[in-house]
Amino acid sequence: MAATLALLMAVLIFHPSLVNFLVSSEDTSINLKYVQNFYLWTRRQKSEPQELKVGSHALLAATHFYPRKTYVIIHGFLGSGTDGWILSMKDALLRREDCNVISVNWSSGSMTIGYYVIQGRVSGVGEDISKLLIFLQDVTGLTPDLVHLIGHSLGAHAAGFTGKMMNGTLSRITGLDPAGLKYHQAESTDRLDKTDAAFVDVIHTHGCTTILSQWTDCYGIDENLGDADFWPNGGERQPSCMPGGDGATAVKDGSSCDHGMAYVLYTESLLYSAATTRFLARPCLSWKLYNTGICPCSHPAQYMGYNVNTDVHGVFYLNTSITAPYALLDPECSAGAFSTVQIIGLVLVSVLMTLMIILVMLALVQQYFGIPVVTRLRVALGMDEGSWQGFRESPSTQLLAAGDQVIT
Repeated sequence: MAATLALLMAVLIFHPSLVNFLVSSEDTSINLKYVQNFYLWTRRQKSEPQELKVGSHALLAATHFYPRKTYVIIHGFLGSGTDGWILSMKDALLRREDCNVISVNWSSGSMTIGYYVIQGRVSGVGEDISKLLIFLQDVTGLTPDLVHLIGHSLGAHAAGFTGKMMNGTLSRITGLDPAGLKYHQAESTDRLDKTDAAFVDVIHTHGCTTILSQWTDCYGIDENLGDADFWPNGGERQPSCMPGGDGATAVKDGSSCDHGMAYVLYTESLLYSAATTRFLARPCLSWKLYNTGICPCSHPAQYMGYNVNTDVHGVFYLNTSITAPYALLDPECSAGAFSTVQIIGLVLVSVLMTLMIILVMLALVQQYFGIPVVTRLRVALGMDEGSWQGFRESPSTQLLAAGDQVIT
């Protein structure tokens, strides 16, 4: 009996989502409009996805979902919840942190269903995702501040609608080249907007105004939508998609080259820390001004992608490489954080300087007051007279001693 109780307590502690399931085992059927599947991956289930169904306590209890940082990835037109770029981003996220990664598989059309028909489904997709988040919140205690939505193209606007239905309480929404076309000059209530989450960042890679040649110009929007908008290489065409570039290979399935580079760049950003200047971006009024070299470094530093600083808002530009890895260093700007090696180095230097100052002060005490503290210390440390004489005649010791003489 004791063993059974202990096992039950362990299950409840390590999988709190089962609490609700044990209390109420009846599943509630909740109809969704356009989402067909919610796929879940965790570090305990990295390869084959587990499926979540809104209202199904039984399916939830059978997964490794735990109320922690949760990323929700949303594909765009003609996409799938298991597109290659989504799997690559999922793997990078799980390598970077212990989290939940959920992919939204929604009815995004086929070649026989027009784009504008699919665009009409976007708000419904956002509503379906909000139903999942509310279900997870009620059952597991997942709070909105733990949720980060990442949407590409139409998926970026779907993320915006989810944020609206969650009253802007989600921690972050990242829009990866949000779709343009009919979203140009749309009201903020009809597309992704910076009020849809606590922080909204947008990466533009294929944005321009499309009027006559809608299907040969740009698929992304050329308007600033977020708290921080990033325009790599100007945000309209990417060098990796030009002759000599490898962007088409990197984009894989799910998008055209320039349009898809947004998710390629975000996935690569997961490889770096804020201790480097890779993907560091500068605030600037335009791409033309950025290319003149007059745009200053951001203080504090701002990064495109995973390492974005949520306290720094504005419009930012940066260059990327023609081939992978695409992140370039900015030698003129300071990184946003110290690396581990730099921190260790600073600590060691501080310790050594402190010890040196203490020894010099002891030497001065002995010199002026006749107290043989340094001699006793030298004997205690086992230093011979030659070594000690070398220390006393070192430039740093002489400098500190001279400074003290001036003060006295």
